[in-house]
Amino acid sequence: MFGYGMNAVTMDAGSMASMPPDGMASVNATDMGNMPADAMGGMTSGHVGNMPPDAMGGMDAGMMGSMPPHAMEGMTGDHMSSCPPDAMGGMTADHMGSMPHDAMGGMTADHMGNMPADAMGGMTSGHVGNMPPDAMGGMDAGMM
Repeated sequence: MFGYGMNAVTMDAGSMASMPPDGMASVNATDMGNMPADAMGGMTSGHVGNMPPDAMGGMDAGMMGSMPPHAMEGMTGDHMSSCPPDAMGGMTADHMGSMPHDAMGGMTADHMGNMPADAMGGMTSGHVGNMPPDAMGGMDAGMM
């Protein structure tokens, strides 16, 4: 149980959307890992912004892909660095385009290497400018 008596296992997009964003303040990686991927469809930037960064450790690619792109507006560099690299497999260009530039400060080469090439379509010079240089090592020719 977390925020407002919600049970991670029984969450769906509707219950997530109806939960006030501050209900995410007590979520941990285990809670996130127990949540069905479709529950992410109710996430907002407020939910992400109120979630402790280490809770991102429970995310996977299916969950990331189910999040509405606008929810990425709540991401920080700490959220990104706590996110498992394989979760990046769910990223789209719209997710990337919605992510604040400074969230890229938590990006690693492993994150980049797991991101679909078409997700790069949402990346701007502001994103690239905030990425640690070693994160670029995860890019391949298909991403260019």
